[in-house]
Amino acid sequence: MKWGKRSDAAKKAAASKRNTLIRAAKEIPLKWKPLPKMYAQLESLANGHALERYGADAKDAGYNGVISTVRHEFTNYEEILAEFKGKVGTNEAYDEIRERLDTEIAATLRKVYVEQFG
Repeated sequence: MKWGKRSDAAKKAAASKRNTLIRAAKEIPLKWKPLPKMYAQLESLANGHALERYGADAKDAGYNGVISTVRHEFTNYEEILAEFKGKVGTNEAYDEIRERLDTEIAATLRKVYVEQFG
């Protein structure tokens, strides 16, 4: 009987920690470094990252590759991941941060490069 009570308490504690981390992921400030003046520079960086990662099998990184490059190279995403690493609810918090950032990045790209997108 004691074991079941401890298990329930542990589950509640884990759920509480998970919810706290997810809430933090929703509220943590997102920081940006200045983006290049030309969208083509971001495309070049993204293609370079694809080449480093996949070598001869690399393909054009495309728009999603640009978003990924901006996320990793021009925001505090890596710092946030390091801060959350190993905590209860990390996977859910990562998903929350990534979704938040990707939405903000897409909006920022449209705003910053509006003339270049046509």
